[in-house]
Amino acid sequence: MTEKERVVRRKHAAGDCADLVEFALASIQHEIDDVKMVIQQNHHWRVAHFEERLPWACALEHYPPSYMEEASTFASLNPSCRHELSHHLAHAWSVFPQAPFERGLIVVMDGMGEQQKSMALGLRDEDFGYTSDLYLPRHAKFMQVPAKLDPLLDYREAESAYYFDGDNLTLVFKRYTMEAR
Repeated sequence: MTEKERVVRRKHAAGDCADLVEFALASIQHEIDDVKMVIQQNHHWRVAHFEERLPWACALEHYPPSYMEEASTFASLNPSCRHELSHHLAHAWSVFPQAPFERGLIVVMDGMGEQQKSMALGLRDEDFGYTSDLYLPRHAKFMQVPAKLDPLLDYREAESAYYFDGDNLTLVFKRYTMEAR
C-alpha cells in the first residue's frame, strides 16, 4: 500500500480512502468484489462508530458523498470479514510477520496512537470486531507510563514495545500521553 498523497498528488491528503483502494486494486489487476477481508484503523476515532454516523453526516454535508463509496466503507462486505485494530497494534502486526527472523522487539514511536478509553471500551464491551493490545499478554517485565492512569483524564498511546516470537506477540512497554482538550 502507499500513502494517499502519492496517489492524488496532494501533500497531506486526507479524507476517504476510495482513491487509494481503487489505485491499489488496479495495480494488482483486481476489483472491489475480489476483496475478502478488510483490516482497518484510524488513530483519530474508531472506524466502525464513525461509519455508523456517516449517512447522517454526509446528508448534513459534514463529509462529501465519496466517504460513502464502497471503496471507502466496504459496506457490502460481510461484517465478520471486517476487523479494526488499535493504532500501535496495527503497526506491530504489519511488521512481525515480515521480519526476517523468528524473534524480536518492535518499537512503535509515532507519538499519537489510539485513545486509551477506546481500547478499554472495546475490551469491556467484548467488541469482537475490534482488537487492541489490551487483549495481549503482558511480558514478565511489562512497564506502563504513567503506571496508573487518572480515570478523569483522557490518554493516547505515545510509545509501545512488543516482543514477538513466531506468531506470538507480547506487550513489553506502553507509554500514554495526556490528550489535549
